[in-house]
Amino acid sequence: DRDVTGVQTCALPIFEAARAAGAAMPDAIELPSSDEIPLGHILALWLPRFVDSDPVARAVAERRFDYSDDEIRALLGRAMTAWADGEVAAPALPSFAMFAARIGDALAHLRAHAPTTLLVTSAGPMAATLHLCGHAAAATPAATMALVVAIENCAVTRVAADGARLSVADAIGVAHLPDADRTLM
Repeated sequence: DRDVTGVQTCALPIFEAARAAGAAMPDAIELPSSDEIPLGHILALWLPRFVDSDPVARAVAERRFDYSDDEIRALLGRAMTAWADGEVAAPALPSFAMFAARIGDALAHLRAHAPTTLLVTSAGPMAATLHLCGHAAAATPAATMALVVAIENCAVTRVAADGARLSVADAIGVAHLPDADRTLM
């Protein structure tokens, strides 16, 4: 078991709260194959096409976040969808299929090591998991990227494994959020 920065910032508070409530929790480990999509690389390739015609793209390229969260989310969604559709590609940039395969490998690793696992990850890997499970909300790569923007790293999704097959037990649950915060989705 390793203790790394990513685990510390995301998973450890969950583990600590569960332990404080009396739950027996193993130590958190890092699973790099469950990392997020390469958004920085995607934006580096996609944004230059739009900086002259799209003021939001120009602002994001200049690292100015003068626009609303909704405008920035829409821009990110367009970039991720272009990547998922194969319109943004480079030798060093994994394709959507490669990303989904990496997430599939992470899920296979988890299934091989424990019957019940808590995976604390980001919206991209969760949306890819739904895609791999055949969930209707993530039926295509483009729909999967739209889902990434919609779930905003705050949903809880339960996935069940029956041998080699995955299925969604409870998708994009937000019962843990106060009603006022659910409007952000």
